[in-house]
Amino acid sequence: MMHPLLIGVACLPLLFRLVPMIVPEHYLEPYAYWNAGTLNEQDGKIETYWRNMGYWDGIDSYSEAAGTLARKLLEFADAEPGGAILDIAHGAGESLSMHLNSSRPPSHLDALTSLPSESRFAKDLIAHRHPNMETVTNFFTSSASYRPGKDLQHPLNPMRGFMGDRRPSDEGLEPLAPPYHLVYILDAIYHFRPSTAHFLSHVIHVLKPSGVIAFTDILPPSNLSPFLGHLILPPLLSVPARNLVSKTRTVEGYHELMQKIGYKNVKIEDWSDHVFPGLANHLRSRGRLWTLVAKGIEWAERGGWKFVAVRASRSAVDHRLSQD
Repeated sequence: MMHPLLIGVACLPLLFRLVPMIVPEHYLEPYAYWNAGTLNEQDGKIETYWRNMGYWDGIDSYSEAAGTLARKLLEFADAEPGGAILDIAHGAGESLSMHLNSSRPPSHLDALTSLPSESRFAKDLIAHRHPNMETVTNFFTSSASYRPGKDLQHPLNPMRGFMGDRRPSDEGLEPLAPPYHLVYILDAIYHFRPSTAHFLSHVIHVLKPSGVIAFTDILPPSNLSPFLGHLILPPLLSVPARNLVSKTRTVEGYHELMQKIGYKNVKIEDWSDHVFPGLANHLRSRGRLWTLVAKGIEWAERGGWKFVAVRASRSAVDHRLSQD
């Protein structure tokens, strides 16, 4: 008779597949149970609520490093100022405040997160910091990936537009003009289901001609074992297995993926040396369980994992409109 422990281990893959089908997605996200102020506390005070890996060149403050990473990505995007922005996975809202603090704030700012608690917190944060803002701001609580025919209010629905869903009598009309000059995703895209490639294929349709997508991502090493990629890391990191085992593992491969989807002017930079060592050192200095997290980051860095920034744009010519 087979040992019960072996039966349990054999059933783990099935269990990992069944749980997401039964339990609402936002209950499975580790960020739902992680106070955004935890790493931002300094001298007993919490003034910012960042939650990303940070950009650590000459910096030892988590809040400063996290804010630097957000600004670096915005600079890297080099998008048209004063336009319409979609910020996906904005967390507690610090990146939204960053957009609004720019010298030319966006005309529209759409904010999407999968956690209701983050939407509420971000709304309060923006209302408190920017009471007199002129930017039109909309908050969405949904998974990052758009499901055609189901998520009618999703900002990646190309038929939604800024003025809401179309009426039934509008069927047969051309889609609304793409709304966004910039889609911005900071340190989150590797969580998106069912895969990063699926998500990116939907974003391009809501970019204006020459509109930009900018995001950071983590690339697994070429020698990642199937056991880790399929069984261990997905539940541990809250990352879909396809973003580990089926994902391109090189900068060159990522460049080809973006071009295959239809993006132009693809630019990818490896920021690993600016992110992993500084974050690991900072977490180790905090002691306790953070030391284990630091060791995990160092293991990933030694193993060849990469933290990359990606910037690409839609074609300057809207071929859909040029056919008229």
